[in-house]
Amino acid sequence: VINFSNPVYSVGEAETNVTVQLLLSFDKGFNLSSQSIEVEFITVNVTAQGGRDYEEVITNITINSTVTSISIPVFNDQAVEANETFRCHITLISPSPEVVITQTEAVVVIVDDDNVIVQFKEPEYSVMEEGTQLSLGVQIIGENEIPLTVPFTIRGSATLHEDFNLTSGKN
Repeated sequence: VINFSNPVYSVGEAETNVTVQLLLSFDKGFNLSSQSIEVEFITVNVTAQGGRDYEEVITNITINSTVTSISIPVFNDQAVEANETFRCHITLISPSPEVVITQTEAVVVIVDDDNVIVQFKEPEYSVMEEGTQLSLGVQIIGENEIPLTVPFTIRGSATLHEDFNLTSGKN
């Protein structure tokens, strides 16, 4: 019986590789040295993109021990994004009644580790009274690929709805 050692593997984006393992278990009478067990191992995009987030793998692997490790490079980027996933899939190349695969797929989760900085464009803002409008500029420093929600608080002596109104944003 051939299986992945885990159904889900997790790797930090800043790490260089994720290692998945194939486990071979067999009955006492099975002679591993007289068998040629070969599987096709491929990676499949889910939300992670091969070539951008990880190195795509399509290869044939000869299983000649009870544990076979496959190292897959992952690529670090600076973009704030959701965690991304890809699948690893194995297929028996030379089917045999003595060898079966009971778990053909495993999922790899690449955990994002990036941050962005959200700040006002100017260190201080002021406005004259009597119908003037003030726009507060906000900037994002760093790459961002997911929607951001930025909580904020209004402090000071001015009172919301008496001294000013918000025309966009939330408080």
